Amino acid sequence: GCIYAKCLNWSDYKYEFEFKLRKICLGAVLRAVNLSNYVMMQITPKGIRPHVLVNGGWMAWEANTVNMEFSEELSFEEWYKCQLVCDKNTISIKITHKKEKILDREWQLPQGSLAFAFKENEGDSKPITIPFPINLEYGSAGFRNFGDEKALVKNVLLEKI
Repeated sequence: GCIYAKCLNWSDYKYEFEFKLRKICLGAVLRAVNLSNYVMMQITPKGIRPHVLVNGGWMAWEANTVNMEFSEELSFEEWYKCQLVCDKNTISIKITHKKEKILDREWQLPQGSLAFAFKENEGDSKPITIPFPINLEYGSAGFRNFGDEKALVKNVLLEKI
């Protein structure tokens, strides 16, 4: 992943870019204080899967559970425009293609803490649950692709609101 370091202390901003999926998905990073703590909107052909990374531990939501499925799958051959607006505890998400609206939704940032289950070894039937406090009030933006995930981006604009 990569984040733009010059706006690590920004809280409310607009993040726009054009993208073309090449393989699997694209991760748009938001409110990143470092590469172990951030929000990510994972854009897949079928929809957007919000993720929160806290101290290196992931919490993810499926597109269908957060009402972010696309009515038609995105093409690996087309360019799309994405606009993400971080405003307090809300992320507004817009995806368009040639001025046609694909998605226009809001997602509320989780508050408080996230609980992660850890097993001491594979045979443990009862994992240990550890709560991690989360602070998603500020942080920079960037991109993440992992493993076979591939996408192209262009015309990136990040501006404070």
